[in-house]
Amino acid sequence: MVNRYEAVAAEALVKSVLADPQLIHKPELAFLKSFVTTFKVPAESASCGHDHCGHDHGHTHGHAHAHGHAHGHAHATPAEPASRFEEEPDEPEEPEAPEDPDPGLVEPDEDEPAPMGDPSVEVTDAMRDAAQPAKAAAMDKMGDGDLGGAIEQFTEVIKLAPSALAYANRAACFSKLKKPNAAIRDCNAALALNADSAKALKTRGKAYRMLGEWELAHADLANGQRIDFDEETDEVQRLVAAKVKAIGDKRLKRLQKDKEWREKQSKARATETASAAASAGAGGMPGMGGLPGGMPGLGGLPPQLMAAVMSDPELLSAMQSPKVMAAFADIQANPGNLMKYMGDPEIMQLVMKLQGLMGGAGGMPGMGGMPGMGGM
Repeated sequence: MVNRYEAVAAEALVKSVLADPQLIHKPELAFLKSFVTTFKVPAESASCGHDHCGHDHGHTHGHAHAHGHAHGHAHATPAEPASRFEEEPDEPEEPEAPEDPDPGLVEPDEDEPAPMGDPSVEVTDAMRDAAQPAKAAAMDKMGDGDLGGAIEQFTEVIKLAPSALAYANRAACFSKLKKPNAAIRDCNAALALNADSAKALKTRGKAYRMLGEWELAHADLANGQRIDFDEETDEVQRLVAAKVKAIGDKRLKRLQKDKEWREKQSKARATETASAAASAGAGGMPGMGGLPGGMPGLGGLPPQLMAAVMSDPELLSAMQSPKVMAAFADIQANPGNLMKYMGDPEIMQLVMKLQGLMGGAGGMPGMGGMPGMGGM
């Protein structure tokens, strides 16, 4: 099962890598690099069509052999009821105020990619000279507003002498024609040749803005502006930054909601366990019967104290120590034996912690008072 918190964290990681592809080479992301280079998307299972596919209910695919109703196994064991703590309740999301239409958004272009030349070729002076007439013609057509003609001439330049500037200039033409995908392709090629091409970064950022890819747009625009600031791009960047902030606020609110729900579930589990243990009666420490050998010597704890013990991982772990269990059994047999453990920090720390949880309320149940401890 992938819960909401994990999905949001994965989405944030992927967006970070998309914004800065070089991150994929960092050692701590080696697992992600291996995944994207080897993973093949499997065909969707037919059984994933039902509403509970992918959720950790009693009839999920991972338990197909444990439940007779999953695949019709004659000897399958009966299904166990799903715990009410396993899934977050489907609470309705708070309605969001509708956003005003954004005239800057466009439909993704799906044209055939323009010829990309061979960006790996080593360009010579002779090749640059051969491309010069097409380059001059392309700049003239850009100045005249003939973007289609400029694209054709820049394509000739790219074929003859590919360069970061030629790709960036053609990308700018595609961007002005509202063809963001074509612009992004050319910007990617430009940045592969020159990672500090401010024009390519800013043009790609504006193309992402057209597609509503706000976080990717923000990263590119910020990087481009750091290299070469201009007022026109600054206006776009301010709009994009506001969108990114709104997305971050919404994501943070969702994560906080998930955190609060998990804390609520954890407390509910501890309370339920303590209540069930208190109802089980004596015979060791109530609520601790599932621990090795029970907890001799601490019978009769009230439910409130049991809930406090169960919700304290450090105390709960310490109570499972054979040494601790033996000490408390010894003290139960003869409260005077507590004096033997006065020099043992581990035992006395637990005694004092239990006393603190009880708030000094009339002695420690099942211990009959502890000499030298004020009756505990």
